[in-house]
Parts: sequence; structure tokens; C-alpha cells
Amino acid sequence: SKQKSRSHSFAPMNRDKRRFIHEYCEHFGCQSQAYDEEPKKNVVATAMKGMCYLPPISVMTQVQRELGQKKVPGPVWSRKATPS
Repeated sequence: SKQKSRSHSFAPMNRDKRRFIHEYCEHFGCQSQAYDEEPKKNVVATAMKGMCYLPPISVMTQVQRELGQKKVPGPVWSRKATPS
């Protein structure tokens, strides 16, 4: 691509979700910036050509390492009760 960067503006979200976006951007070598005031505060993530990358390990593998787990537990499926 001839573009030097690509940006994405996320919808307004709470502080914890914005923090996740900032951390995720850091994981991939992207830049992130929060804009506006609560409750409309949002994050814009920018990937600069030649600066962002795919890390050698996946996010899931990193989470497993940090939690000291060999495998992350799978989803817990719940059954809907059927009317009798």
C-alpha cells in the first residue's frame, strides 16, 4: 500500500475498554490516543507503515504465560431451560 498509516476511531467506551485498546495497540506496535471527554471519550488507533508488527507470540499465549497456565480454559456453555 502507498499509505504511510491507517487509523481506526473506536466508538466511545468506558475506561477499562479504552485501557484494553491502548494495551493491545502497544502489543502490535501501533499508536493510540484518547479523545473527547466522558462519556463520549474514544480511542483512535494508528498503525504506521514499517512500525507496527505481528509479535512472535499470540495474545492468548502471552495471557497464558502471565497467568501461569498451560491452556486457557474453554468457554462454559449453559443450557437454556426448556419449558415443561
